[in-house]
Amino acid sequence: ITTDDNSDIYNFGKLHLTENTILTTNGGLNSAGDIMVNSGSRIINNGAIDNGNAGKLDIGGNPGDGNYGLPNSGPLNNNGYVVINTHGNVGGIINLDTGIISSDSSGIIHIQNTDGDTGIFNAGQLNNENEILIKNSVRNGIYSTGEINNDAGVMTVQGPNVNGIRLWIADDTSLNNSREINLACHGMGSDALSF
Repeated sequence: ITTDDNSDIYNFGKLHLTENTILTTNGGLNSAGDIMVNSGSRIINNGAIDNGNAGKLDIGGNPGDGNYGLPNSGPLNNNGYVVINTHGNVGGIINLDTGIISSDSSGIIHIQNTDGDTGIFNAGQLNNENEILIKNSVRNGIYSTGEINNDAGVMTVQGPNVNGIRLWIADDTSLNNSREINLACHGMGSDALSF
């Protein structure tokens, strides 16, 4: 399913993508209801996603080898609840260099990768004003080559990260924190924080 630049999707009920369905948004995806992405499926955002206060975006299952559950190259505004629970060999969200993820004062993002790779790979901008929880990613909780602004939020990365780092900030990138970051050093991973 692909939408063009001038097409918007408005969801006020339930939108469920069944197995092996790819939703590519080039316009807007606005939700005040439930969006569920089942095994083998994923959402590719080239437009704009607005997850409203009552919205729930649930990406689960295996998005396919070599794929993230939610590749994002546009604005993704979260005022509701985003949960990513993938089992693929990659991970949850990849925020590309043009991507801006903003989770406001009511927004919650939970990444629960029971055997995925990286919870959030951030090459763009990640802004948090409420809660981001990442747990049980096999490798890195958050790997960032972009910018992270934890303005008024709480960011928690929990193990067991058995083969990686909870929060990895690459060279020549930035982490701006004015609130709280919690790193739980469980499992057999490397250092909890790397700069």
